Amino acid sequence: MAKSVYIHIPFCKSKCKYCSFISYADTAKISEYILALEKEIKNYYQKENLKTLYFGGGTPSLISSQNLNKIIKLFNLAPECEITLEINPDDASKDYLQSVFDIGVNRLSIGSQSFNDEILKLIARRHS
Repeated sequence: MAKSVYIHIPFCKSKCKYCSFISYADTAKISEYILALEKEIKNYYQKENLKTLYFGGGTPSLISSQNLNKIIKLFNLAPECEITLEINPDDASKDYLQSVFDIGVNRLSIGSQSFNDEILKLIARRHS
């Protein structure tokens, strides 16, 4: 019986040089992917009470809070459920952070591989 769910969001604005995860530097198919994900969850999820729900990627913070909310609402969540969103530092606007907090995201995994701009440039990270 599942107690935790990981949802992979395979989209990025750009592909980092070191990344070996399945991800695409093309956001044109996000809406199509969300619809397919909803269909898969409805077909296979067996209504277990989840303790954790984790959105990883790629760059899950490219997904609107409205689309994240659609996905979150498909699950039965324990009252203490931890909902984690991986976020790229340059996607972390105050408005976006407030919107994901408002839909129940209560933990962030912030993708800061370095605080050295030269290293960030070398590994092709978007943020500074």
